[in-house]
Amino acid sequence: MTTIKIGKRRIAVMDLRSDGEEPKALYAYAELKRGRACWLWIIKRCPFCGKLHSHGGGKLDGDPRRLLGSRVPHCVQQGSGIYDLTDNPELHGQTVCDEVSS
Repeated sequence: MTTIKIGKRRIAVMDLRSDGEEPKALYAYAELKRGRACWLWIIKRCPFCGKLHSHGGGKLDGDPRRLLGSRVPHCVQQGSGIYDLTDNPELHGQTVCDEVSS
């Protein structure tokens, strides 16, 4: 198991990707959309696979921004990595982690 440090948080991800490379932690720009029963964070272009993903943003009467942060992409393959949801489009695809350790 590999641990990726993001600020003060440590996130565990699978050891190596199938191609032998270290897992990555990337920023993923997400747009906030109101769903029928909850907020949704929509990633139009995943930094790993390029496809659309969505993640829950909590109850409609809550603050969806508190749920920004580390998530496992729906496309993750053998520990390819995690992404950190952000509402800043300039960060999309940039590396998040400041340290990777096993």
